[in-house]
Parts: sequence; C-alpha cells; structure tokens
Amino acid sequence: FDVATDRQTIERLKDDWDSLYRKQAAPHLSDSFDWAALSWDKVTSQRRRHPYCAILRRDGRLVALLPLVITPGGLAKVASPMNSEASEYCPCLLDPDEPPADLWASLHAGLKDRRDIDALRLPHVRQDAPLDDLIRGWPGSQATVVQHAPFVRASDFPTLEDYTAWLPKKIRSELRRWGRGPEETGRV
Repeated sequence: FDVATDRQTIERLKDDWDSLYRKQAAPHLSDSFDWAALSWDKVTSQRRRHPYCAILRRDGRLVALLPLVITPGGLAKVASPMNSEASEYCPCLLDPDEPPADLWASLHAGLKDRRDIDALRLPHVRQDAPLDDLIRGWPGSQATVVQHAPFVRASDFPTLEDYTAWLPKKIRSELRRWGRGPEETGRV
C-alpha cells in the first residue's frame, strides 16, 4: 500500500492506471487516467486541494487505485475522490482478477493506518460498481443518501460529439455560455 501525494508521482502511474482501467468489464470515462488528470488540472488544483491517490500493488502489479484529494482547512483532514471534483462518480479501480473484498480491506487498512487523514468521504458511489457492495457490507460504513442515477460508459459514446449530443439541453447551453465545448477543455 502506498499513497501518491503529488502530480508528478500520479503522472508516473499513467501506464499502470491505463492497464487497470482497460481490465474493467465496463470502464467508465470518469475512471480513466485522462479524466483524473483533466480533473486535477482544471478543477482540483484550482480549488487548492492536495492529491492523495491510494495505490495497492501485489507482486509489482497495480491491483487497486483510489484517487483522492484532501481539502485543506477545518479541524479534520477529509479525503474525498479526486474525480468527483469534476464528475458525479466516485472512482475506485479494482483488478477483476483479485477478490474485491480483499482489495478493499487492504485499501481500507492502509488508509486507516495513515495519520495524515482523519476521514474518508465517498460520495456518489455507482450502484453497479463493486465498491458499492463492499461499502454497504463494511462495519462502520453508511450510505446516507441512495439515489439511482445514470452513468456514462466510455463505450456508450464513440465520439465526444455523440456524448455532447446526449447531454441535457441545459448543460449544452451552459457549455456554449462558457464559450467552449468539452473538446476544448482537455484531452479527454
């Protein structure tokens, strides 16, 4: 177990992150390295959050990844998902060849043993993700609000234009008002 706490270290995870992302049965765009990098560059760093990416390796292979940020200030240091800064989803990539409960237990134990965070907040966990089942069955964990929400899989939209056309009219209007479309904000 390790934690990456700077952008350069996270950048070095790109190849392993991409490999783990490709192993997912139905990868979500917001789980990708490119989405996280865009989130960091355009949202998280602007809000003065600090990166805190939980990494679990077995025999040198990346088997679990939980990209988090720490919000400065306040009495407690709370870690929350990096991507939920710019997405409605809480990413946690788990190697499908490993028992998910073992991976979550190792991530949880590693985070719990750290002294640089006080709490872990995981908003917007997808109900189709293994993390949802793991959290619901974990002692001391609690789902505070449960809502069914649509989610976006990378395979659902062959191009960015297809994705943009799928967005609700209000969001498309906001993108035009901002003066640039998603294709102009970054490499995702």
